[in-house]
Amino acid sequence: MKRRGGCTTKTRLELPFTGACRDFAASDLDDAARRFIDTYCPIGADRLTPCVWVTFTRLTLVGETLNERATFDWNIAFGDHSRSEQLPKLVIAEVKQVRFANAGPVVHALRRLHIREETLSKYCLATVRLAPVRANAFKPALRAVERVIA
Repeated sequence: MKRRGGCTTKTRLELPFTGACRDFAASDLDDAARRFIDTYCPIGADRLTPCVWVTFTRLTLVGETLNERATFDWNIAFGDHSRSEQLPKLVIAEVKQVRFANAGPVVHALRRLHIREETLSKYCLATVRLAPVRANAFKPALRAVERVIA
């Protein structure tokens, strides 16, 4: 949920990892998940069906003196009911700061490595690569991914 000022408030439901995401076609939401969705989502749980899964491994680094956090996601894999794809060469880095400042150590390190900023959602990447959707809005990010995984 976006608040005034561009801040996002996230509410999460912790679930045990069962490896079932790759077989979600046969899965149903349990009562706790349905209540969570009905409470926090404007679309009721009865109108939602699983269509894409995304998995990844994440490392989070938190600055001790700067208010900066960096996440690195790799082992990215996604799929739908009929196919899946793995991107073993891709790492998605995200730098999170209280206010936008290009002076943090993570930003400097990435620049020294000639890594450019792109806007990319793992869910959108999965949807564009798996589903017959128009990908024009994602073309710059998709080209960047193609350069890395080629």
